[in-house]
Amino acid sequence: LIFFIIFSRIELPLQFLPETSTLGFKQVSLSIDLEEERGIVKFYSDCYELRMEIERSQAISIINGENRIRYFRPLTHDLTSDILENYGIKILMVKIVELKNDTYYAKLVLRQGNKVLSLDSRPSDALALAARTDYLVPVYVKEDILKNYGRKVC
Repeated sequence: LIFFIIFSRIELPLQFLPETSTLGFKQVSLSIDLEEERGIVKFYSDCYELRMEIERSQAISIINGENRIRYFRPLTHDLTSDILENYGIKILMVKIVELKNDTYYAKLVLRQGNKVLSLDSRPSDALALAARTDYLVPVYVKEDILKNYGRKVC
């Protein structure tokens, strides 16, 4: 018990926390395309392109966040972003962690003071929130997903 109390006072740098580890992940850039019925997110890294279909409304929300477009009444991602900001919570990163049955799974990694939290999230929601920050939020995709399901583009 004494060891635990002493150890719990030591603050580890972020790269040593499991939630913030990027081992086995690749940082990606992304683009959003709008089609009639859907949106397409394209992730790019190391000559690979990985495509993810999302709802058209989600794609529009990501684009609106990137362009700082807000409606006179806040939409869900705007409201959530306001809550995070007002409580001093920063988005550290978005991680695409799994692809199962054609569904992508993500983690939204947050920090408030010295607390770090990794939340399960739909990738489109995590990207829409990240697009609303005043700083660049890195996006990571698990390397095996990128290589197994992405296509070579160069």
